[in-house]
Amino acid sequence: MTQSEKIRVIIVIILFLAYLVKRFDLIGKVRESRQKKQEEEAKQRLLEERKERRKQHKEQLEVQKTQTAEILKRGLVNLQQKSVKAGGQEIWYLEGGMRDAPAVLLLHGFAGIKEDWSEVGKSLIGEGFHVVAPDLPGFGQNKVYPDLAHDVTSQTKRVRAFVQKAGLSSFHLAGHSMGGSIAAAIAYAAPTDVHSLVLIEPFGVGVPYKSELDNLLEQERNPMVIATPAAYDNLLSFTFHEPPEIAADLKKLRAEQAAKNRAFYLKVWTENRDGERSNLLDLLLPVIKIRALVIMGAQSQVVHPATSGIIEAMMPDSKSTLIDSCGHFPMVEKPRETAAQMLRFLRSIRAPASGEPAGS
Repeated sequence: MTQSEKIRVIIVIILFLAYLVKRFDLIGKVRESRQKKQEEEAKQRLLEERKERRKQHKEQLEVQKTQTAEILKRGLVNLQQKSVKAGGQEIWYLEGGMRDAPAVLLLHGFAGIKEDWSEVGKSLIGEGFHVVAPDLPGFGQNKVYPDLAHDVTSQTKRVRAFVQKAGLSSFHLAGHSMGGSIAAAIAYAAPTDVHSLVLIEPFGVGVPYKSELDNLLEQERNPMVIATPAAYDNLLSFTFHEPPEIAADLKKLRAEQAAKNRAFYLKVWTENRDGERSNLLDLLLPVIKIRALVIMGAQSQVVHPATSGIIEAMMPDSKSTLIDSCGHFPMVEKPRETAAQMLRFLRSIRAPASGEPAGS
C-alpha cells in the first residue's frame, strides 16, 4: 500500500468516526453519564452528611438531656424537661409547679439555655407559681436551623406558637438579654396574654452611654461569641462579675457547643443587633401598658446600667432594681437575690385565675 493510499484510509477512518460521533453523540453521552454519576455521588454525600448531622444532633440531645437531669438533681429543682412540636420545630423546655397556679414564662438570653433559670425557677415554684422555661429556637437542646431568620420578630412568632402548644393562656413574662427583647415583643403583640413583664439586662434599649461591650464592638471584637472551647473562660469572665463554679462535664459541653455554633451565633447577633433593630425596645416599651420590673447587674459589662432609668422614663408603670456584685447574668450569678426581687414584684400583682385573661 502506497503512502497516498494509507493517507486516504486514515482520512476515511477519521470521517467514519466523526460520522459515528455525530450520529450517536458518543461524547455527549459520555459527558452526560459522567455528570449524572457526579450528581448522584454528590446527592449521596449530601444524604450521608444529613444523616451524620441527625446522628450527631441525636447524640448531643441525649447528652444534654442527661446533663439537664443532673443539673436539676444536684440543685434539687422540681422541674421536668419536656418537648413539644411548635412552629415546625421541636422545642425543649423545663416545667414545674401546679398547672392551675399563676404561670411565669422565662426566656433565656443570647446563646443561653433554659437551665439558666433553674435556681430562680425553683424559688418561684416554692412560692406557688407554675414555671415554664423553654430553650429558644436554635439554642440549648433545640436543633439549629441556620437558614431560618432568628430576629426578634421571627423568634416572637415561634415562642407564641410554643406558648399555645404548652397550654399557657395567660402568664407573667420574664426575659433576659435577647430574651428581654423577645419578651417585650410578645407583651406588645399579645397584651391580653401577658400579665406582667420582667426585663433582666435587656437588649434593645438605646442608651447615650457606652458599655464595655459597645466599646469592644466598635473595635470589631465580640466577646459574646467564641471561636474555640478554650475561650469559654474569657466569655464567663466578661459576662459575670464572679464566674460561678460549673461542673467540669457541663462546662465542657457548653464550651464545645458555643464554639461549634459560632457561625450561627454570629448570624443571630447580626439579625438582632445591627441597625435600627438594636434599639427595638425604644419603639415597643412606650406602648406596652402593663406593670414591669427591670433587673440590672451592677457590674455588668454588657448592658449599661443607665438602661433601667431610660426604661422607667418610657414606662411610667415600671420600676427597676440593681443587684450588687453581679454581672450580665443575675439569675445565674445571684439567683436568690433575683428570685427575691421577682417574687416581691409578682406578689404585688393580683395573679389571674387559671384561664382568666391577663390584665383583668
